[in-house]
Amino acid sequence: MFKKILLVDDDNINNHLSSLTLHSINVNYEIVVKANGREALDYLRLCSISSFSTMPELIILDIMMPVMGGFELLEDPLWKSLFYNGAIIILTEHSCARSRRRAMELGVKHFLEKPLSAKKLEEILREEMYLHNKVLKPCDA
Repeated sequence: MFKKILLVDDDNINNHLSSLTLHSINVNYEIVVKANGREALDYLRLCSISSFSTMPELIILDIMMPVMGGFELLEDPLWKSLFYNGAIIILTEHSCARSRRRAMELGVKHFLEKPLSAKKLEEILREEMYLHNKVLKPCDA
């Protein structure tokens, strides 16, 4: 079960829509939202050294953001030092072959176009949970 999902996007409307989509698939988790790669990196660094906070098991990451974009985050030396082993989904409006190739070169397996699709998200979550021997359970009503 994903305990924490980090949503990194500078677009508040898209964050709201993505949060609604995440809630629609009935998985128990906490959603943490950061507006850019720098905020996300700072948050992840704190998670890595804190005994009170755990690293997110899923990161949904936009490419184009002010301050630090998604690719810049994934290329940052601090990111590389975190040894993050959770799932990453690139969620973007810019779905060109070059961006997909760059994401793959940076170790990202999942590349989706905005808006976030509940069906595709559920497929990815099931695949990732299977890979990590987790069971997808509906949240309690």
